[in-house]
Amino acid sequence: MGLPVVVLRFFNVYGPRLDRLDVGRVFTIFMGQLLRGADLTVVGDGTQTRCFTYVSDAVEAMVVAGLKPEANGEVINVGTEVETSILEFARLMIKLYGSNKSGLKLVSQEQIYGPSYEDIPRRVPDTTKMRTLLGVAPKVSLEQGLKLTIDWFENAQTHK
Repeated sequence: MGLPVVVLRFFNVYGPRLDRLDVGRVFTIFMGQLLRGADLTVVGDGTQTRCFTYVSDAVEAMVVAGLKPEANGEVINVGTEVETSILEFARLMIKLYGSNKSGLKLVSQEQIYGPSYEDIPRRVPDTTKMRTLLGVAPKVSLEQGLKLTIDWFENAQTHK
C-alpha cells in the first residue's frame, strides 16, 4: 500500500504575508514601488497574461485535496481562469492603492533579465479537476483580493 499523494500546481497565488517587498513576484515588486511612490515597472509591453489566485481560494483547494480520497494520485491545477494582462494588473493596483504618485513605466525584457530571457506570453490553468473532482471554485475576485492584500501591506509598513 503506497502513500496517498496529490500534486497541486498553484497559479500566481497572492495575499497578505506573501513575500518581502520588491522581490520575487509581480505583486510584491509592484507593491514596493507603490509604497515608495515610484512608477510600476512593467516588463515588455505588458500584454503577457497571468491568472491570479487569492490565498484563501488556494488554501481551500489544498485542504479539500488532502481530505478527498478521489484526489489520490491526481495532478490538479489550483487557480482561476480569469486572465489578466500585467498592464491591467498594474493599473488596478495603482487604482486600488489610491496613490496619484505612481504611474507606469514600460521597460524592455533585456534591461531587466538580459538578452537570453524569454517570457511566457500566456499562463492560464485548466481548472477542470479543481472544479469537478474537488468541487472547489475561486470565490475572491482579483479586485477584492488585491484590495485586501494592499491594505495588509500598507498596515504592515505603518506598524514597523
